[in-house]
Amino acid sequence: GELISPVQIDLTSNHRVVVSDAGMRAVNYYDYFGTFVLTLEHPDMKYPGGIALDDKNRLYVADTEARSIFLFASDHSYIGKIKAVGGLPLSRPVDMALFTMKNGYNLYIINGDEVIIAKLNFNHGGE
Repeated sequence: GELISPVQIDLTSNHRVVVSDAGMRAVNYYDYFGTFVLTLEHPDMKYPGGIALDDKNRLYVADTEARSIFLFASDHSYIGKIKAVGGLPLSRPVDMALFTMKNGYNLYIINGDEVIIAKLNFNHGGE
């Protein structure tokens, strides 16, 4: 649970602290008191930076070196990755923010020197 090069911090709705660590190439979860819970890794993750959580505690991880946004379910299983938006490949996703809509989410991505909006259509009722 020791951090090497922490980049960003966020909180889940169930009071977990989530920290991306570029030096570890992973994301660490801690409980409400700061006690280490688990490390979330993926073999393709190279430089996890910006993180965001949706209202179902799905984790989005921006990775500038992998040129992708990794997506993990609330049970920490890997869902997939976003490599392109609107047919255009991500060149350098640095950070992002989520906005909950009626039928999904808008994912605002800082991609190099531009902001892109990806519309995601997850069911609000589950994973």
